[in-house]
Amino acid sequence: MKIFILILVILTNPQDQEKNNILEIISYRGQPLVFESYEQCFSHIENHLEELHNFSREYFNQPLTIEQIVCAPKIESADV
Repeated sequence: MKIFILILVILTNPQDQEKNNILEIISYRGQPLVFESYEQCFSHIENHLEELHNFSREYFNQPLTIEQIVCAPKIESADV
């Protein structure tokens, strides 16, 4: 199973409430950021918490509150 990081934020600008407030972290410094276990993922979050917070603020380019950072399984799309 492939696991990746999701950052859920609360956007403080009322005009942005309709925007997607979930940031999927798929790479770091040009390299894929996917984990084989939840333990590896949580360890990465713990060791890089400040960088993840800073990246979220830069990505959304506005004041925000980070609601949650989670590890989630990568769901492969099924051909229908």
